[in-house]
Amino acid sequence: MRFRTSLSQLLLLAPLAAPNVAFAGDWYVDAVHGNDANSGTSPQAAWRTISHAVTQLPAGSERILVAAGTYNAALGEVFPIEPKPGHQIIGNSGEVRPIISAESVVNSRLFRYESPVNAPRFFGPDTRLENLVLRRADWGIELLALSGDVSPTFVDLELSRMTWYGVQVLADDGTSSPTIERTRIGNTVPTGSSLCVDCSGLSSPGILLRMRDCQLSDNGGYGLRVRGTVDARLESCQIDSQVFTGIVAVAGQSDSLRLECVDTVVTSNMTPFELLCDRGLLSATFTRCSIGASPNGMGAYTTHPSSSLFVAFDSSLVLTPGPLLTPFSNIQPSVFRSFLSDASFAGINGCITGDPRVRDELGGDLRLRYGSPCIDAALANAPAGVRDAEGNLRDVDGDLDRVGRTDIGALEFRPLELVCTGVPGSTLQLRSWGEPGAMTTIYWTRKPIGAPTSTPFGTFLLDPNLARVFAVKDTGYDAPSLLQRIVPGDPALAGRTFSFQALVDSSASPIQKAFTNAVEVTVLP
Repeated sequence: MRFRTSLSQLLLLAPLAAPNVAFAGDWYVDAVHGNDANSGTSPQAAWRTISHAVTQLPAGSERILVAAGTYNAALGEVFPIEPKPGHQIIGNSGEVRPIISAESVVNSRLFRYESPVNAPRFFGPDTRLENLVLRRADWGIELLALSGDVSPTFVDLELSRMTWYGVQVLADDGTSSPTIERTRIGNTVPTGSSLCVDCSGLSSPGILLRMRDCQLSDNGGYGLRVRGTVDARLESCQIDSQVFTGIVAVAGQSDSLRLECVDTVVTSNMTPFELLCDRGLLSATFTRCSIGASPNGMGAYTTHPSSSLFVAFDSSLVLTPGPLLTPFSNIQPSVFRSFLSDASFAGINGCITGDPRVRDELGGDLRLRYGSPCIDAALANAPAGVRDAEGNLRDVDGDLDRVGRTDIGALEFRPLELVCTGVPGSTLQLRSWGEPGAMTTIYWTRKPIGAPTSTPFGTFLLDPNLARVFAVKDTGYDAPSLLQRIVPGDPALAGRTFSFQALVDSSASPIQKAFTNAVEVTVLP
């Protein structure tokens, strides 16, 4: 079960490029109204295909602004599209995003970034794909660093129905440092070899992969595979519903592989992860992660006495059907202040076990319920400004004792939740958690969340001069109580932000009441 905010909702919240603000180097492509005989210098003179645009433009800071439409071979696209260093291919902002599709042609690749052996090229992070939908190909994006440097940035993408790879990165005598943000990859073609993201570092310094706020979901094979010399960091990501393994990491002879997962959910995969070290060095760390809803435990293996495999869990929630590691694993992990269903670690380095009070363990929903022992129980507070796997700020006062601390696991518990798209006529839901029989007073303002005000009940984040009572009702313990309202269709409300915060009865508070977290929503046009 997926509980993360949908990608469409994330895009409403995330700042996108502003393609209608022109600057030197703006070029235009329009599948519906464009023509490759045009100049491409304005929306009215747009080119028709992306592949034509990249062949016409030199390397450098050239921004190619792509209008909504379907870009395929029938239109005239030639695959793979091969951007030059500095090319930024950006879909126009809006509800309908451009679709690039190879229509399932065999051996098709939608985009390729290549630095050949005898002709080094240097793709920096200014080389970019943004706000696009990629569909129906064998490869979505291919990066080949056979010399030089191939380090583009991918933001707000959706890749679906790829037969083999969503993103494939190969570094052999070259370097590659791709960044992937706010991207969903779901390779739903049911083939056992399919991979959402695959990285192979065949030589030093290899690959430096950074993924943030990404989803690897509903795939017929594997989520992430890293092999060779790779340094991979996943932050606030979700890897779920892989037919086989969520994360595979393999370090061979003389390889140095580092895998770091932070604030990341790995759930509903056949196996959460498999780590194999064969005479190399492999380090895998999981900090504030949630792992579970898999029929198998985790695999960690060495094949030779010279192998060095280190696995560590810090402030993580790990739910396995049996032992933490599979019977064939031959290493002992380091575990600190984590919740493990494997009770053999209970009491060691602050680890706990018992009932985690998650919402639906079998269904893969590892969000916490009120009263979970994981609430406010991490080894240390997260750094200021860090967000969890759903994009919520950490250090919420989840147990309502007036002191905010970080939770164990990737999903910070919030006593007050808001579910609303902000679309006029849609439903606004406020969900309130607390002790059995507790009451909550929900306040609201017609302003965004503001500067904190210290009170005897904890921190108040609404403007105290404008806050008014919105509702008084009970709280929920095993499930939150629900308050619903319809977002008015008044055009005058478009762009206005409303914020809410609750004062809840709490025996954990020295004065029997505590303020919850604050939530807000902006009404859309």
